[in-house]
Amino acid sequence: MKTDDINTLADEFIDHFKKRLEVGAVEYGNKSFGKPTPVLQREILEELEDYAVWSFILWTKVRKLSPAIAQLSSEEGQDGS
Repeated sequence: MKTDDINTLADEFIDHFKKRLEVGAVEYGNKSFGKPTPVLQREILEELEDYAVWSFILWTKVRKLSPAIAQLSSEEGQDGS
């Protein structure tokens, strides 16, 4: 991937991140910034657990797609073009 493409994707990601902060500020009134650290720590741990579970679910789906991905890769050739 070209550096310009990576920078464009990084800019998109940052814009998306900023939008989530804005939406959170409207929905929750920025209350998270005032929460005690132990409460935030618990919430982060819960989110990480959710992330792990969702990752497992997605992993099972991607595994089912492995034959199709292998087929597409062989059709693309060795260089991925």
